[in-house]
Formats: sequence, structure tokens, C-alpha cells
Amino acid sequence: MLPNFLVIGAAKAGTTALYRYLSQHPEVFMPSIKEPNYFALANREVRFQGPGDDRTNRSSITRFADYQALFDEADGYQAVGEASPMYLYTADAANRIHDLIPNVKLIVILRDPVERAHSAYLHLRRDEREPLANFADAIAAEEERIAKHWAPMWHLRGVVSTSNSCNRTSMCFPEHRCCFSAMRISIGIQSQSVDAYSIF
Repeated sequence: MLPNFLVIGAAKAGTTALYRYLSQHPEVFMPSIKEPNYFALANREVRFQGPGDDRTNRSSITRFADYQALFDEADGYQAVGEASPMYLYTADAANRIHDLIPNVKLIVILRDPVERAHSAYLHLRRDEREPLANFADAIAAEEERIAKHWAPMWHLRGVVSTSNSCNRTSMCFPEHRCCFSAMRISIGIQSQSVDAYSIF
């Protein structure tokens, strides 16, 4: 079995909260692993080199059989999904998703890109992974970090290009298979969002 819906981003826009809400819905199956990242990293050796990136390296699923196994217990559920914000950022993820599950439905939560980038920076500081005490310095260090193969979470400017990411998604999937939502709306209506997303 494979999912019939995916939460594909954006990072730091409420995807974790939505994942938890959906996990509580009796007709929705979500695997215990949030962010398996399969369609971003399939058949690749995952070796991100940033501070604390080993967590992403360990939790990411790159083999198809392992991805399928995430949904072994999903029989009988109306909606089967997973949440991996890396899909929205990764250039070829939308094509990979379409190639494997063309009828899947996509949920995209959007957030002001500057707020999103600053939130990611604060997240990394909170986890004691970000060594730079100034947000502007972290922005300035981005190109060097990308060159050193730090995970997408560190790409503060790169992931603010929401329009490009959404355009890639829209080119692969028709409008009726994509649900775009603002972060404040999604978080503000919580339980109502669960019902709305689960039947969209």
C-alpha cells in the first residue's frame, strides 16, 4: 500500500502540528515516522554534514520496500498519508511522486517566507545546532553550508522560494489534487482542519 495523500511542506509552517492532528483522526493513517523524505532522497546515500544532521540521515527512508513498509498497518483507513516538508523544496520530488502515485492528493501549508526562514533559524538555535548567534550571519553562511552538504533545514534563503516550489508541484498535479493553505488558517482551526484535510 502507498499513501493517497501527502503533506509536502512547507517546513516551519505547521506541518508537525497537522501531522499530529491527522494522526488522531480515526479514519486517517499516518506512520510513526514523520518526514521519511522518500521522494526527496530515494535511492540515494543520505549523508548530510551539518550539525545534528545525523538525525535526518538516520530517519530518512531511501529504499522503496522500506517506504512501503511504513504503511503495512494502513488497511481499512479511508485516508493514508505522511508528512515530509522536504518534498516541497526538492526540485525533482514532485516528478517522483507523480511517477509512483499520480492520483495522490497534496497538502501544502504556506507561510510568510521571511518568517519561515527566521523560525527555522530559531529552531536550530533552540536545538543547539546553529553556532551563529546572529540571523544575518546565518543567512550569509548559507552558500558555504550548501557547498558542505548541510541538510535543507539550513538553506534559509533557498527554501523561501515558495513560488518556484509551488509551480513545480502545479506542473505535475492538477489543481483539484492540491490543497494550498496559509499557516495561520491551518493552526487557527485545528480540529476543523483535520476533518477538512482528511476528506479533501
